[in-house]
Amino acid sequence: MTVRYALISGHYRQQLNFTLHSLDAAASALRKLESFLRAQLELAGMEMAEFRNLWQQVPLTDADLAVRKLCDDLNVPAALGMLFSSLRDSKPDIDRAARVAQVLTPLSRLFFALGLDFADSNQDACPGIPAEVQDLAEARWQAKCGRNWAEADQLRAQLTQLGWSVLDRKDGYTLEPMVPKS
Repeated sequence: MTVRYALISGHYRQQLNFTLHSLDAAASALRKLESFLRAQLELAGMEMAEFRNLWQQVPLTDADLAVRKLCDDLNVPAALGMLFSSLRDSKPDIDRAARVAQVLTPLSRLFFALGLDFADSNQDACPGIPAEVQDLAEARWQAKCGRNWAEADQLRAQLTQLGWSVLDRKDGYTLEPMVPKS
């Protein structure tokens, strides 16, 4: 999905400069989108399967500005720009019905139109990483976000004892198995 995002993030009338940096930027953008989506689904009490079908349940409204940008000369960069602006401007204190109407329905339409599907990239079930390690890593990330450095360090030590290293990024973390020293 990263390559797809990198390819569609430019306008079709512009020359594409495909680099490793553009792949990294695409991966980062997708992580942000997925994180935002999962947070919104949790706040709305909605499952991913329900979200995936949301785009076809309600007629197109004025809130679907990003989709309208797609209809205007297939302007994907403008649609993505509007999407990231709405991420920044989203209000956490709205009720479920307003969240579905203002955030999730337009998001569902845009993701469907762009072919972005986060259902398969379930963060909670990373293949090859034990659930215990995933839970510790997530608890460590939450402690770090809450500036509880002592707990974050203690959880990192537990992960190290289990044979996993945590690589922090600006917007998350990556787990990697430690290579045994010979």
